[in-house]
Amino acid sequence: MFSGCRTQFAPDNCMKRLGRLLLCFLLFVSAPEGPGLRAGDEADIRVPTRIVGIRAYGGRDETLPPIVQLDTRAGQYGVPLSSDVVTIEIDAASDLTPSLYVQFVHCDAFWNESDNIFLNDQSLRTSNIDWYQGAQHSAYFTHRGTLQVPGLQIRFEYSGNWKAKVFDYDNPEAVPAECRFFVVEGRTRCEMGISTDFYNPQAPVSPIAHQLDAEVTTPSNMFDDRLHSVVFYRNHRWFEPMIVNADNAFSFFPRRPEGSRRKTSVFGFAGAVKRFSIREVPTENAYRILDLTNTARYPVSSEPLQSPFADLRRNGDYFENDDDGALVTRNVFGSYDDYVPYEFIFDPEGTPTRLDLYVAGSFNNWRVTPEWQLHYDEESRLYRLRQWVRRGRHNYMYATGDLDVDSGHVDELNFEEYEGNTQSAGHTYMAFVYYREPGFGGYDALVGLGAANVFGTVR
Repeated sequence: MFSGCRTQFAPDNCMKRLGRLLLCFLLFVSAPEGPGLRAGDEADIRVPTRIVGIRAYGGRDETLPPIVQLDTRAGQYGVPLSSDVVTIEIDAASDLTPSLYVQFVHCDAFWNESDNIFLNDQSLRTSNIDWYQGAQHSAYFTHRGTLQVPGLQIRFEYSGNWKAKVFDYDNPEAVPAECRFFVVEGRTRCEMGISTDFYNPQAPVSPIAHQLDAEVTTPSNMFDDRLHSVVFYRNHRWFEPMIVNADNAFSFFPRRPEGSRRKTSVFGFAGAVKRFSIREVPTENAYRILDLTNTARYPVSSEPLQSPFADLRRNGDYFENDDDGALVTRNVFGSYDDYVPYEFIFDPEGTPTRLDLYVAGSFNNWRVTPEWQLHYDEESRLYRLRQWVRRGRHNYMYATGDLDVDSGHVDELNFEEYEGNTQSAGHTYMAFVYYREPGFGGYDALVGLGAANVFGTVR
């Protein structure tokens, strides 16, 4: 037996076997390329990764705003609604595990990216994303990635507005997906209040409105001219800033007509108390609710799902408390955590709007874009839109506007016509305080935060 083994592994036999293998290899690599797969085609046949959804929220609670507090010696005040980390979720469609990375970009108070190499270091990025596969039956997305910052790889040295921009290693020319979050250094105390106001609505709805006030108490070493802006937001609606600027006391609503600019005022000075106010903010209405967690009513389907009844106009009425604008998915069972084809149907009750009709909500990060425009069906006299919507409990509303075809922006954006206004809507408002730091090339530091709703201050 042992002699047989020695014969089997004799040097001459080994050399013969090695020679045959080498000959086979040379014949393989030198063979002419046929009409099938050629060398180097692997990258060509891979379908580029498509990002179908992205969102950010505070900590591990998807109802919290994406706010973290920067821990410094100067940050002596607390930051309401802040968390220790921001969670970023990325939903993608890809034939393999997505090859993506996230670049973090600092912005000024108005979301213009800071042209500053100290703040926007190209090394402030990571591909350390936890990926797991979506539901096996999902036809729209295949992978979900999560990332929490700050962490071991990513730390933020500067407060302010931040974007998380997602890029594809395999398709660097693709337009990046992005989400917004805030890093706040509690250097000022901001007390926010809400009082009743009135305004002149464009649609025949209740003229009830809010006046938002932010009283900012600052330390004595702050310069008054650098404490320049307070920006108000409704919770989770980070693409609708209401800006009060101390330089010229103007307000800005994105893509609203000139006549809808709100009245603002700034009193006081830094080193004591400085008050930023904005008036005539429509109260709007409580959010509509689309609950796709019930798989008996909304099963897995390749055909668009619908609610039992079309949505109708509202004017102060609602029947269920909303989630303050958040997407809630904690009640979705894992194998059903996917996207479903859904058809929004709106009945204008015989009076279609003279403008375009859009739907905005937690399913599109409250961004009014052409992809979310409903189209009027003359035959049924209904507005319709088919879209993919992540399974969960969504908050949403209908908005009217005028699409600028050249820029893709929606002008005259307004929620009045089909949503109305009501004093009892419990939206949380937040006031972000900005201070122009002269160091490191100059940047807008986020030095305070106040929050309130109609029921009182939110701590």
